[in-house]
Amino acid sequence: MSSGEFYTKQGGYHFFTARDGTRSFASGDFEGKASDDISDLTLREKGSVWGWLKFYQDHNEYFFVGLVSGRYFDEQGRPTQVYLEQKKAPEMIEQEDAETKAFEAIYPPCNSRWSKSEGGQVWCVDDMVTNRQVNRLVPRYTYVPGHKKERCSCIEYDEAVKDKKKFKPIEECNEKSQRCVTKKPRPDAVT
Repeated sequence: MSSGEFYTKQGGYHFFTARDGTRSFASGDFEGKASDDISDLTLREKGSVWGWLKFYQDHNEYFFVGLVSGRYFDEQGRPTQVYLEQKKAPEMIEQEDAETKAFEAIYPPCNSRWSKSEGGQVWCVDDMVTNRQVNRLVPRYTYVPGHKKERCSCIEYDEAVKDKKKFKPIEECNEKSQRCVTKKPRPDAVT
């Protein structure tokens, strides 16, 4: 807690006075009702809560005054099972990041460009992978560890055609092409 003026009824942090507003630290929403429920947030959003906790622990102007019993601490101030589960988020993010880095070492992200007049393009060049000999690299949509949405990665052509579920071809693109149009130019932008 910092100097008390911010936590008065007129203060910007009154929202947090005597209640758990954990969700606000992850979501950035300080207008609604304070909530401690972050169960539906992404792993990265949950991890950001631990960043805020570290900030307050390491900051000279804030000092510890107590715990709010509820979802994360019981009446005696002991961590609950929910707290112990949420505490794993930073470690899980580190693991995800390591998996993503390992994935990208094998399947680098596509180069990309977008403009109103040209639309979107993705492309691969054969020298994108430097730690091993590769054949022709082609753009494909893949799921990268730690990401919910598919992303464009550069895959060796022979591997890409063997597993079209894992390496999804880009619509309206020749499967052997190293450059693909992903979004057409906007009609109002074409001159």
